[in-house]
Amino acid sequence: MGQAMAKAPSDIWSGSALTFKSDIVEWADEKDTKLSKINPDGTVPYTAQSDIGTEADHIDGSVPSKVANVIGVSARIERVVKSAQQLASTPATEPAYSGGVNNTPTTSGDTTLDVNAIFASQNSFSEFVRAVNIGSIYSWAKGNVSGNYSSRQSNAWSPQSVNLASEECYVRNGFRGANVSSIFSGAENETDVNLAARSSMATGRSSVNIATSGGRAGRGFGAMFTPTITGGEITDLTIDAGGEDYEVGDSIAFYDRAGAGAGATAEVASVGASGEIVTVTVTAPGSSYSEMVDVGVDNGTGDFSANIAGVNYPRAYGLGSATIASSGSTAAGDNSCVFADQDSVASGQKASVFASLSCEASGDYSSVFGSSGSIASGTLSSVFAANLCEANGSQSVVMGRRTINNDNRSFAFGDAAAGATSTANRKFQILANGDVLAAGTFQGSHSFTDYAEYFENNILGTIPLGTLVALEGSKVRPAVSGDDVLGCVSATAIVATGDTPFTWQGRYVTGEFGEVIYDDIPDPDHPELIPDPDHPKRIKNPNHPQIESIPVYDDDGSIVDYQSVTVSQEWILNPDPARMVQNPNPAPMISVPRENPEYDPSYENIPRSKRPDEWTCVGLLGQIHTRVDGAVDVGDWVQPSDIPGVGTKSDTKTSVKCMSIKKPFDGEFAIAHCLYK
Repeated sequence: MGQAMAKAPSDIWSGSALTFKSDIVEWADEKDTKLSKINPDGTVPYTAQSDIGTEADHIDGSVPSKVANVIGVSARIERVVKSAQQLASTPATEPAYSGGVNNTPTTSGDTTLDVNAIFASQNSFSEFVRAVNIGSIYSWAKGNVSGNYSSRQSNAWSPQSVNLASEECYVRNGFRGANVSSIFSGAENETDVNLAARSSMATGRSSVNIATSGGRAGRGFGAMFTPTITGGEITDLTIDAGGEDYEVGDSIAFYDRAGAGAGATAEVASVGASGEIVTVTVTAPGSSYSEMVDVGVDNGTGDFSANIAGVNYPRAYGLGSATIASSGSTAAGDNSCVFADQDSVASGQKASVFASLSCEASGDYSSVFGSSGSIASGTLSSVFAANLCEANGSQSVVMGRRTINNDNRSFAFGDAAAGATSTANRKFQILANGDVLAAGTFQGSHSFTDYAEYFENNILGTIPLGTLVALEGSKVRPAVSGDDVLGCVSATAIVATGDTPFTWQGRYVTGEFGEVIYDDIPDPDHPELIPDPDHPKRIKNPNHPQIESIPVYDDDGSIVDYQSVTVSQEWILNPDPARMVQNPNPAPMISVPRENPEYDPSYENIPRSKRPDEWTCVGLLGQIHTRVDGAVDVGDWVQPSDIPGVGTKSDTKTSVKCMSIKKPFDGEFAIAHCLYK
């Protein structure tokens, strides 16, 4: 049999943890044998160099570099042995863990003798149970189940917190936070994450900054406190760092990491010009607190918020709010969003700003699209393609420049090259009652040359185009000699009144002069019930405190002590939806047309223009193609002939004059282009 060789470290990692210590010592002994073969001049033989490397670091100025190299290798071996001791596991396998809120299945496993560790790291500290630093420098892991991995100058202070490939980042307060490939960033609440972020802060619960510079997911960051604990009570707070962007009344939370402390409350009493905390007030001392208490601000802003691909300090302060691909913009309202914006704000509930500059959507459910310097302040209001415009009315829409639309349920377009934003700059507006207002000229195609109105036919049946018509009471029939001409059946009207394109003409009650009657009523869309405004966003955790006892082992695997660890938090997000309560605000009064009790919405409306056998479009003014006989020539006045609906030459002035002959007389009629006036 060949001689057994000591395992190299790469082989040892894959072996049983129980054999790790003896194997690494055996490997180190073999290396020591090779290291003893040093040349008289202090150099290392080539065969030894191949095993230990050729590093030439000085220990001090009096030791030759090659000898210093050997000493350095010996020191590294000692550190490897120490790490191996930390990896040794308990003699017996522990049973599967059966706790947890959702009873997520687990399996049985080993437990290391030392429950914190440092590997391949420099000047780092693993303070608490199950805290590690791996491949890191100047880093500090003190949370239960926390770690710094390939990170520099980073702190993982919260339970289940991680800094991965990050620099000068921290996770503190709350539970479960992470900085991944980030720099100069912090996570200060529960389940917060900074991913590929720079100078970003996640302080709302379950908030995140992704590929963002200067992001603020949640309002207020950076405050640090030291509590004074007397007899298990929080009696005072020392402000170690005031932070910024806080407000008076912000709540302060206490996290007991090793005890069953509960009941302490405190709030921000005063702030400075930048929102830094100046004074705090402890409003209740609580009880049963251990000496391991973390303190942080938990003001309820920015929960489930996100800043994604943003720069220049984008902010997401509202519940479930987000800024996306934006610069210097803020999503302050609950469920609000700014997308591809600069210096814009969505402050209304469920408000949004898209592809805009220096705009604000302050009304609930309001929106701004492709605009600059504009505001949507009305509920359900919108601004489109606008510059310095305002949509202030409820459900109002505005476009253009320097224009205000303050009429509810209306659309306005306006323009002004200079001056103040004003309602006086409106150029076109459509109101809720169907009125159309315009400051300019309506221009139509040359094909549409007359003004018409729909009249009911005297006899059922379609009246042909170009037919001269006369009144028979309020109805029309083809005109004959001696009739006063009302007009001509037209297909070229640029304006045609009297149609019913949307609904039955008698739907609304009218007055004696035909005017629509309006009534003032409470807005039926005003909600009678609303979500309880006092519904708490956070509630006391019914499962708090949950305390685990972590066994402490000696080198032989015997339990010598227990370490208490609190694995729950006192306050959690309220999982229950808000109950509906009576709306304290009365419904606003609105003016609506009085509906005819005979109106039946179940009947389908067929417009008059779709019923030519019953209704005829009669051109009253303008240029109309007209049926005439062979006697009519250009420049002649036209009157009805003995043939119903066909015109003939008049020797006296009438309201109809022939301007041109479009089709010569074919034995039945000619077509003349006539002016009606």
